[in-house]
Amino acid sequence: MERTFSPEEGGMGGVKRTADDANLAQPESKKHADTGEAGAALRAASAQGLDEDVARLIKAGAPVNSEDAEGRTALSYAVEGGKSATVAVLIKAGADLEQRAHSGDLKSMTPLILASAKGHTLVVQQLLEGGADWKATMDGGFSALKAAQGFEACAATLRAWEAKHAAQTEQQVQRPAPVPMQQQQ
Repeated sequence: MERTFSPEEGGMGGVKRTADDANLAQPESKKHADTGEAGAALRAASAQGLDEDVARLIKAGAPVNSEDAEGRTALSYAVEGGKSATVAVLIKAGADLEQRAHSGDLKSMTPLILASAKGHTLVVQQLLEGGADWKATMDGGFSALKAAQGFEACAATLRAWEAKHAAQTEQQVQRPAPVPMQQQQ
């Protein structure tokens, strides 16, 4: 499938190419930062929900947690667009579920808070099941549940998850510590 990638997305200014044409070399010196074509192509494919291209790019070595200038990753773009199939690919590939943008409109939002704010219930469920921290908050205490205000299905999913996990935590706290058996002499 041919698409035109902008220079910010790792493209060549209007030259058509496939996602497979990207330079897929990963920078060794940086864990998340990536100004190369591989990370940009992965973020662009994720934003468009091109899950097969995303999987192919990751398999070829594109850095799954590479960030753009605002600190956004491929997962952030897929979450924002509600691209659940792409989110599944990224979670399976080990995407950082707690990565926060460091500037721009989405500053300090986790992927879970972003999915909640957009009302993407299926993506919220995927992130929770993938291990996202349901108690995480943005600067100022803004939580995923607060972000879901106005999206009842999303808020209900978060409340159910909270109730289930709060009950599990309570059971663990109430359970007495095991007493070690004394050795016979």
